Amino acid sequence: MYYLTKGNREMGPEVYLFNLPIILTCRPTLWREKNCYGKKGNYRRFKGSIERALNKRYELSLSDEFVEIITNEIFRRKISLVRVHVTGDFYSEEYVRKWIQIAANCPQTRFRTTTKRRDLKDTILELHSLSNLILGKAWILRGLSRRWDSR
Repeated sequence: MYYLTKGNREMGPEVYLFNLPIILTCRPTLWREKNCYGKKGNYRRFKGSIERALNKRYELSLSDEFVEIITNEIFRRKISLVRVHVTGDFYSEEYVRKWIQIAANCPQTRFRTTTKRRDLKDTILELHSLSNLILGKAWILRGLSRRWDSR
């Protein structure tokens, strides 16, 4: 099974996605209820099959093999760009650290991510300090600011 899925026409075919279930990883906010991609479009239309796939990814992310499996998949498939979390979010410091290790293992691959997890700010900023992460601190800090919680 592949855990990184090819992007759609909105993301582009060269982008590979790693998504998680919103119900298990996102904090409930008014913004999430109104704007979350995981509550729109194909995510809504194919809810059952997508939820099963997202739950498998979540279970993998909890495992000790996560870093090795995702790193190997990136190398095996020659992936040059990974979008982490179109749906879902960072749910723990340990999980962020796993992505730090994956990004460090794959310097030839670019990674893009955003978050609303202000409680994990320091570790997420550490992730975004890696040279192969795109979208600078201004974008990530915007997602981490208090004013976005109520939206």
